[in-house]
Parts: sequence; structure tokens; C-alpha cells
Amino acid sequence: LGLMHKENYEASGIEKDSLKAMEYFQKTIDLLEKGREFYPEDSSILLYLSNAYINADKIDVAINAFRAGVEQEPENKYYRYNYGVLLLQANDYEEAVKQFIKATEIDPDYFNAIYNTAVAYVRWGAILSKAAAKNVEYGSGHETYDQEGRILRADFDDFSLMCVYVPSGSSGEVRQGFK
Repeated sequence: LGLMHKENYEASGIEKDSLKAMEYFQKTIDLLEKGREFYPEDSSILLYLSNAYINADKIDVAINAFRAGVEQEPENKYYRYNYGVLLLQANDYEEAVKQFIKATEIDPDYFNAIYNTAVAYVRWGAILSKAAAKNVEYGSGHETYDQEGRILRADFDDFSLMCVYVPSGSSGEVRQGFK
């Protein structure tokens, strides 16, 4: 229900939908935290809890939860990947790259991890070579899409370098509409 209200808010801008979404996310977090108390070794609870933190905009808590997931299951590519995405959003490029590379070592065909390794290197390189780039722009100006880090452009003397991620939309109608 939280995601439904969040999507409604993103489409309509009605504050009530945002508040309702946060209420449901908090209820979900409370329930999952209780579940973790009873089943601390259950990695599926930790995964759901980590995603609930993200949806509730509790990014620091989500980073810690995914770090715990990596420590609990170091060979879980999803924990590695999601932890890497959060680190990438926090501009911790070196650690993000380590997590993406580990995810691709676990599953060499894990496209999202491969792609985000490149994104992390491009962003990291843009930061390191900021003096060389005339201009670096993050995002498209559309907040909903920019939260997922979809567009990066660096302008140099003789060329512009763009890194753009377009989702496949194959995970369902909501994501297809988002695409």
C-alpha cells in the first residue's frame, strides 16, 4: 500500500498521498523490525526491511541494513548490488565499485551490477577530473527519475560524455509506465 500511495503522490503531487505512503512504510518497518527480533538469521526479512527503509527515505538506515545483509550473506548478489547502489547515491564511489564488482563475481551475467560499475566509474572519474571537465550535470531535471541516478553528462573541450540508464520496464506495468 505504501508504494501505491507513493506512486499516487508522484503522479498527483497531493501531499495526503505522500503522508499515507510514509505511514504505511513506517508500519511495514515496525513489523519487519519485530520479525528481525524473532528471526535474526532470516535474510528475506532483512531484504524487505532494507527496501522499506529506502522507500521511507531512511537512506542512512538502509545503508546500514544492506551492510548487515552483506555481512550476513557475503555471497548474496542482491545485497551487494543494493548496497552498492546506496553507496553510489552517497557518492562513495570506491566502495560502490567494490560491491558491484563482487556482485558480478557472484553472477557474471548480472547486467545491473555491470552497468552500475560503469556508472560509478564515470561519476568517480568526473569528480576526479572536474578540473578537466568544463561542466558536469547530474540528472534530467525530473526529480522522480533523477533519484535513480539515470543521467550524467560531462562536457569537455572537444566532446561531451553521457551515461544514461533506461530501465527495461519488464518487471511490470508500473515500471513500464515509469520508463
